[in-house]
This record gives sequence, structure tokens and C-alpha cells, in this order.
Amino acid sequence: MSIFGELDWPQIKSHYDQRSKESKNLRNLFEAKNVSEFVLLALGMTSPTGNYSAAEHGLGPKVLESNPSPQRPIFNLAGRFVRLKDASAVPELIRKANLQYLRI
Repeated sequence: MSIFGELDWPQIKSHYDQRSKESKNLRNLFEAKNVSEFVLLALGMTSPTGNYSAAEHGLGPKVLESNPSPQRPIFNLAGRFVRLKDASAVPELIRKANLQYLRI
């Protein structure tokens, strides 16, 4: 039997659907320029599906508490991500944002 036969496909589909919905929510908040709600979701604070890693490690509050006025820089960073043509630029963009606890 293949390893693919052992996977829980309904659970995988459900997880994918959740991630897809949250991605759409993030895009809608970004397009509406709803900075505060976008940032909270992007940091996994209003829903862990918005950013599993940040939610799992409690990074959202640390990012917000450790940086002066971090919401606009985080939102602007997301705007740079939207315009990217090459994902290899992501680490450099995050480094240049210079926000404590915001890393990959």
C-alpha cells in the first residue's frame, strides 16, 4: 500500500479549505486597507489559521509589544509580498523590515 492510501484525505481537504478561506480573508482585509484587523490575522492572533507558526509560538503579541508602531510596517511588508515575482526575495524583505520577532 502506498503512503498516500494512509492519509486522512477528508481532514487534508478540510485543512486546505480553512487555509484557503483565511487566505481570502487576508486578501480582503488587505485590499480594504483594514490595517489593524489584517495585522492581527496575519500574526495568527484572531485565528491561528492566519499564521500557524506565529500562533503556535505566541509571536503575534511579541511582535506588537517589541516594536514601536508595528502595524503599518507589517501591513506595508505584506504589500511588498503581494508585488513579488520571486519568492526568494522574502527573507531579504523580512530582514529589511527590521521588526523584532518577525522572522522566517
